[in-house]
Amino acid sequence: MNKGIWLSVHPSAKTAGCIHFWCIQMDLSTLSTGFSTGIVKKAPVFPRCFPLFPLSFPHFPVKQFIHGVLYRADLCENQGNYGPLHLFSERKSNPKIYFLQQAENTGISETLCSYHKTFIGAAQKKVLPKPKCIVYTNLTCDANLLTFKKLAKMYEVPIFAIDVPMQQNEDNVQYVADQLRKLKDFIEECTGKKITDETLTERLRRSKRTLEKFAQYEKESADRYIPADLVTPLYAGMTNNLLLGTEEEETYVDRLLNDVKKAPAKKGKKIYWMHTIPFWSDAVKNELCFQEKAQIVGCELSRVCEPDFDPEKPYEAMARRMVYHALNGSAIRRIEAGICHAKETGADGVVWFGHWGCKHTLGAAQLAKRKFEEQGIPLLILDGDGCDRSHGGEGQTSTRLGAFLEMLNTETDENTDRQEESHDE
Repeated sequence: MNKGIWLSVHPSAKTAGCIHFWCIQMDLSTLSTGFSTGIVKKAPVFPRCFPLFPLSFPHFPVKQFIHGVLYRADLCENQGNYGPLHLFSERKSNPKIYFLQQAENTGISETLCSYHKTFIGAAQKKVLPKPKCIVYTNLTCDANLLTFKKLAKMYEVPIFAIDVPMQQNEDNVQYVADQLRKLKDFIEECTGKKITDETLTERLRRSKRTLEKFAQYEKESADRYIPADLVTPLYAGMTNNLLLGTEEEETYVDRLLNDVKKAPAKKGKKIYWMHTIPFWSDAVKNELCFQEKAQIVGCELSRVCEPDFDPEKPYEAMARRMVYHALNGSAIRRIEAGICHAKETGADGVVWFGHWGCKHTLGAAQLAKRKFEEQGIPLLILDGDGCDRSHGGEGQTSTRLGAFLEMLNTETDENTDRQEESHDE
């Protein structure tokens, strides 16, 4: 059997909006093209006393979107009406199955972030529907400046750019808030829909509550064993960004809090992950996926901002979240936030993942290693790609990650021996 994701469309899929996945050693599976991720539940393959993914959490409406994406992008082979569709296999000789290769073939630099290349390629293949407008910021990722200008020109749609200054002060908060007020008018004109201050205020109230609950969840998980796959930490990051302020997201975090209270005591080494996670990597799965010896207990991308804003001033609140975002400004701010979050989760070590093309991450790697280790937290710099398998370096990843975890266990054994010797004396 070729490795990859096998997708089968159930006869009831069109009416029930459900798609079933079978994926080896994965409890929560994803179908990801770099621009959209379909998430479904399947039977658990790891024993636990509580649900990893809340069973009552609402399904995302899949409908026929994924099915249409596969065929329009020429990504799959149909083997009968209900036969399997093979997606992203190891047969890499056909460049058409990769959106990023489509982008590179049209002159996009190989050194651009692979997520952005995938996004551009999907748009070029006309998989993404034409938007009414495009809104973007310079926050966290300098590739935004290229990608969304290019897409606005290609689609011939209005574009609105939000400029977020690097310095954290009240003048800059007001500067961004004024832009957001103009954005309101822009969106209303493009969509024909009205945005009220009352609605924004209610969303910000829920956002604040949700972020406070999520921070509490991470603190309470510090002494708990929560067996996890490699997708769930990223999923939390996605929901905390895309669904923040919605009733569904608050419900999800409420259930996370309920789950952690039922979790058993801490087992194995706890790893805090900086940046995106290569969930497809066999080398990473072998060490961290459903393992008692080590598990990921937190991900930088899930802590998008701190809940220290005033919902009663919605534009200023949104602006504050952007200006004071941990990924805005100097690398020191990002590193200090990572150290704080790693300590809150009780992490024994940190993996700083140098995603291909992310200058913000790669450039700060050595500084991060020094700062974390000054705080007594070992850090591994691990290069790879969260999106493109051709940049995986599986052999090197397996060697370095395995050695890092072995080092953490050795340090624990040595500390235990010293404590016992001291006690005997």
